[in-house]
Amino acid sequence: MGKKKLIIDTDPGIDDAMAILAAFNSEEVEVIGICTIFGNVKTSTATDNAFILLNLAGQPEVPVAEGASTSLKGLTKEHIADFVHGTDGFGNTSQAAVDGRTVGKHAAEWLVDTVNTHPGDISVLALGPLTNIALALQLDERVTRNMAELVVLGGAFFVNGNVNPAGVCPPARMLDAALLALHETDKLTLMLLLTRLCFGWAVEANIFSDPEAADLVFGHEANIRVVGLDVTHSCQFTAEDLQGLAGQGRFGTFLQQITRFYLQYHRDAYNMEAVYVHDPTAFAAVIQPERFTWKAGPLRVLTEGIARGMTVLDAGSKKWNSPNGWTGRPKVQVAVAVQGEPVVASLLQRMRA
Repeated sequence: MGKKKLIIDTDPGIDDAMAILAAFNSEEVEVIGICTIFGNVKTSTATDNAFILLNLAGQPEVPVAEGASTSLKGLTKEHIADFVHGTDGFGNTSQAAVDGRTVGKHAAEWLVDTVNTHPGDISVLALGPLTNIALALQLDERVTRNMAELVVLGGAFFVNGNVNPAGVCPPARMLDAALLALHETDKLTLMLLLTRLCFGWAVEANIFSDPEAADLVFGHEANIRVVGLDVTHSCQFTAEDLQGLAGQGRFGTFLQQITRFYLQYHRDAYNMEAVYVHDPTAFAAVIQPERFTWKAGPLRVLTEGIARGMTVLDAGSKKWNSPNGWTGRPKVQVAVAVQGEPVVASLLQRMRA
């Protein structure tokens, strides 16, 4: 089996950098393009960081397509995650700028042209908000069907979110909450709220950044696999792992330097001597999907209210008697478990090489 041709849609970002550099050290894939998006940093900074990473990888010829700077609804992201990734996206390490020229098209247009020219041959790894993918679908709804696969980092299905918390809703308050939802929002929102009332809210950052885009993408026929916090929290690099990257291979020292900031964030936020490796775990799902356990079903994203950005999967555990907001939607594969130790070992090996 030949190498997968891979486009990475990204907002680098410290763990984005881990994933991208791991991809360049992986014989299973050929990275044929980078698309940039807002998220961890502004889109312009994401583009600058993409050129830095390509230069570090010795692949300056890989095309970079700059994407959306606002959400599908034209909203500017209120909060850039500088407290996680630093203002420069690389842990405030002040990396030297690299001159580079983007392709002469918006990322969405470039995606449509590239994927449709090679139908069934290109995998896309989306590491940030799904705005570019949604815009591509608005240009040509065939584009996701023509992808060999679309692997998405996003969502929190049965675990705490990383934008707002999950908490148990006391049963005595469930009826009040349902009545409030009934008066203030539509039927779909009510169903989404009731689905989660038994265990609370859980919203993940990528989906939260553009829930309308995510709901649009998940509603189109495609080979989509979603890697959320349910599995990325099972994949961690320890402080010792990160320190051990120094002096290793092509990228080790760079990664050790930028992850100092990331580690301190995890110490402060989670009281842990390790970091979650969200984006690298999503990349692992591209090259080692057999190390994940998947559940399939239609997937909706809440686009209004206190739980905006919430992802709800109908995994088929109940047969519904009447149509609902998931009826007629295509099935999406959602990762619900992962073999954490071998995935982490494999990722570390690629980052040290």
